[in-house]
Amino acid sequence: MTAEYGSTRWWENYAVRYLMPSIAGMIAVSWLCLNGDTKLRALLYLPSTAERIDTASLTLLFLYGNLFCYIASYPVLVFHATRVLDFNNDIWPALRLSDGYVMTILMTGIAFLVAHFVPSACRRWAAILLALAFTILQLRRLWLAFYPRIAVDGCSGQVSRSYGYSLRAGTS
Repeated sequence: MTAEYGSTRWWENYAVRYLMPSIAGMIAVSWLCLNGDTKLRALLYLPSTAERIDTASLTLLFLYGNLFCYIASYPVLVFHATRVLDFNNDIWPALRLSDGYVMTILMTGIAFLVAHFVPSACRRWAAILLALAFTILQLRRLWLAFYPRIAVDGCSGQVSRSYGYSLRAGTS
């Protein structure tokens, strides 16, 4: 690999891939601690807003930020891993609930409605149920992409592997 090849792929730099999301996660966790329940800050062993932050607290906050970003990226990872289900012969089929794009837009709309119109006493449980429903839909997509066996060009296997095989066979 030449130096000029590597310099154009800035997104593979570790600072971009790991440090920047961790800093963004630190901001998100700090915001949640400041605006959420007062018990959250104590639960995470972070100092109160009146205290100075020390090295141990900063390290914990960095790790919480990293964890926050990794958990927040799972829906996109599942969406990326199961995108073979969204197209058939390079054509986007009719809209259906199991479609990743439709599911994401629908769940985002429902989350907006829950955040703005559900009474605050029920909002936490509504958010948990919405997250659970989204998780179930994503697990179903993972199952459809990796469990059922199909045959593509004489190769029998999971949808995702057969799709990869057909791509490889088409280019050679």
